[in-house]
Amino acid sequence: ADVTIIQGDSSKFLATFNVRVALQDVSSEGLVNVYPHNYEVPNGPFDCMSNGKQNCAWGSLYFQDKDPINATVYPNGSDLVLEATGSFAHFEDVNNLNIVATSYAFGPVPIMNAYDEATRLPVLPWYAKVEANLKIKINPESRLEYYY
Repeated sequence: ADVTIIQGDSSKFLATFNVRVALQDVSSEGLVNVYPHNYEVPNGPFDCMSNGKQNCAWGSLYFQDKDPINATVYPNGSDLVLEATGSFAHFEDVNNLNIVATSYAFGPVPIMNAYDEATRLPVLPWYAKVEANLKIKINPESRLEYYY
């Protein structure tokens, strides 16, 4: 996993997190990105905020002592990559941040876009704690970071 930090305006820093999730039992053809079937309804895109709260479950990254960040999910061979961008008031706010869990399509309306190329079966929803927290360490010189 890795993270890139750039300065937005004078009041915030944007951090983009990329976490690769290795999956099991994927065919040799790998995964493919498919437009989510349940995202379209007859009147246009599904209203994820229809009852005043977020109903759609895409991908998410969960942080220790911070709110989760929604993530874009895309296939990379037989793995999935979760990419999320968060806004932080100070550059140092990202230092020592821990990613403690990931999720994909885990919620009331699962929005699934990753499918096995050969079987055309979807990657099933999950919420999983990270076995060893991914701790972010800041390199103030380059502001390009990496996890362990």
